Amino acid sequence: MPPRARTRALHVTRYVRTGAPKLGGPARANATGPEIFTLMKSITNAPSGQLGCAPSMRDRAVDLARMGFRVFKLKVGDKTPDVSKPYDVASSDPGVVHRVWTNPVNGESVDNNIGVACGNGLMVLDVDVKNGKPGMQSLEFLEDMGLPIDGLRVRTPSGGIHVYLEVPPDTHIPNSVEKIAAGVDVRGHHGYVVGAGSVVGGIEYVFVGGVR
Repeated sequence: MPPRARTRALHVTRYVRTGAPKLGGPARANATGPEIFTLMKSITNAPSGQLGCAPSMRDRAVDLARMGFRVFKLKVGDKTPDVSKPYDVASSDPGVVHRVWTNPVNGESVDNNIGVACGNGLMVLDVDVKNGKPGMQSLEFLEDMGLPIDGLRVRTPSGGIHVYLEVPPDTHIPNSVEKIAAGVDVRGHHGYVVGAGSVVGGIEYVFVGGVR
């Protein structure tokens, strides 16, 4: 993760919830469920607003790479990878990313959406509100617990939120669906999210602020 991401940290030594154990001591190599919250730090190095002000999808992808995120191509207007083994080809090198998003024939930017690879120090909470899921209520509950989830956020076209969090790079965070809270999924090792600046259904993924 980029050094700039380490601008603020709240290390949670205990996560207490009805039916959940109190946690403390050293972090485990493979974290699941509530244990994840003993490892998280907020990422706060992103501006509020849109990457849509960048003139092309290539510029948006390069901007994310410059922020330290490993990115790869998704299909145009879609959420699915446009490359095989995306986790192997994802890069945070702006030069490499510029080349990947350049049409080799005419030198113009391609319109592929941007995937952000998780794992290797990055974990994303995918807060879902589709079909009445209570993701926002669950997020508010987690915030009320004092958990460090007040950093970088991206609003999705459906109205949900992606919350970007830093974890120790040598910690394996598995992907999970609603294991930590209703309507909240975890994107970790070999997971990914659609990056800010991407467009699905005519609606853009946008940064919606950092620390309150």
